[in-house]
Amino acid sequence: TRASSLALYNAAAPAGRGLLRLQDEAVVFEHMYAPVPTSAHALFSILYGVYPYLGPFWTSSGKAVVADSMAQFFGRAGYATQFYITGDLDYDNVRSFAAPGFQRVLDSNNWPGQEAYTMLPWGRDDRLLIEQIKQFITTTGQRPFFVVGMTSNPHHPYAVDHLPPGPEVADDTGRSAYERLVEYDVGLVIELYDWMKQRGVAERTLVLVLGDHGEAFGEHAGDFGHGT
Repeated sequence: TRASSLALYNAAAPAGRGLLRLQDEAVVFEHMYAPVPTSAHALFSILYGVYPYLGPFWTSSGKAVVADSMAQFFGRAGYATQFYITGDLDYDNVRSFAAPGFQRVLDSNNWPGQEAYTMLPWGRDDRLLIEQIKQFITTTGQRPFFVVGMTSNPHHPYAVDHLPPGPEVADDTGRSAYERLVEYDVGLVIELYDWMKQRGVAERTLVLVLGDHGEAFGEHAGDFGHGT
């Protein structure tokens, strides 16, 4: 997610204003940089806590990860571990390193009931993700859990047909549509957090919200889509 598209980082940003009421409950990281602007490389760093592998994952057959992921670490400690992504985990060979250690992995290849949610260019409506996390949390009782939920909607091409009608904006870069998708996903995250607070789960849970890379809209000639 592009930092300048969020009100936490840019007071003039139209998206993410709902996060402002949570500032006193959060730590906002102000200096984040994605050296390799792809989701696969970012997820690798997030799960393994190491600098991202710089080569393309789709040519990584035969390579081994010489570290344990957080899922493997938490699993050994007795945590319930789940990974959900509304897109395709097989893209870029991501499953090869993302799935180890998770007791259940759901994506667009095997998610029961996903047909009830709109299919977008890169995956199902991210509301599916939030509803699945809620459902899972209700089954854990007092058992500690580690859940990774990966959204897919704010991705080029920026499809907004599933969103309520928005203002007409003359914008040939796609930025207004992108920011509407960011606003939608931020709203889902806030909904989930409020739901957790109402059930006394939030007070014993660390919630991390991370962007996998930035987004470019022609600030540099010919530079659109994934950016650092």
